[in-house]
Amino acid sequence: MSEILIPIRDNKSVYANIYHLDYNKPIVILCHGFTGDQHEHGRFDLTSTELNKNGYNALTFDFLGSGKNKREVITLTGQAENLEDVSKWVISEGYKEIITIGLSFGGMTSLVAKIPERKIAVFWAPAFYFNRQFSFIQRLKFKFASIVGKTPIEIGPEGNTVLIDYNFMSDKNNDNTNVLLEKLNIPTLIVHGDADKTISVETSEEAFRHANNEKKLVVVKGADHGFKDTYLREFINTTIEFIGTFSR
Repeated sequence: MSEILIPIRDNKSVYANIYHLDYNKPIVILCHGFTGDQHEHGRFDLTSTELNKNGYNALTFDFLGSGKNKREVITLTGQAENLEDVSKWVISEGYKEIITIGLSFGGMTSLVAKIPERKIAVFWAPAFYFNRQFSFIQRLKFKFASIVGKTPIEIGPEGNTVLIDYNFMSDKNNDNTNVLLEKLNIPTLIVHGDADKTISVETSEEAFRHANNEKKLVVVKGADHGFKDTYLREFINTTIEFIGTFSR
């Protein structure tokens, strides 16, 4: 694993870790969740290592405004642009096929992103139907509206907060889940725990009905939104098995 800086638009860059194996093998880009980072409490580190063992390159990165990057206001569309830029860099480096794994808000981000070289999309407990799911953000909506000049608010756990303003709630892509799924048109896997109280598994079941092409929904019994240990292993093993069916 090597720590790198990946250049993105507007002369900025994002911190990343790349697990290189072979340029002729697909590369899996892992997208972290809201107030998360490229490690996701070790879950992405383990996932990347297991991907390497099974013949895949892997890349984790911090979205702009998150993780090790300088704090600035984040939005869904902004994060999608980050992922698009990271994907372009990956192709420029010589990798030929991209697979994405998006966790929670990173799942919705990866759905919004336009990645021509993407062959497979995997979603872990995705924050589909965004405004409907994040009730704690909904409660802040009127607070945002009352802020003069839309001053950003810092939110999240100590040490890994992010900045959001009213644009976070009003982003044009927040409620575009069904249309985006219908347009995705590549093999799609959704994995979700049935004990998830942060994002309801029913949203993934609903989204699955709108997915096109080859698709699979796996519900992990007992897993919540912070799945780890044996639950994490099930998420990883299910993902590797699925991508192995469609990748070269």
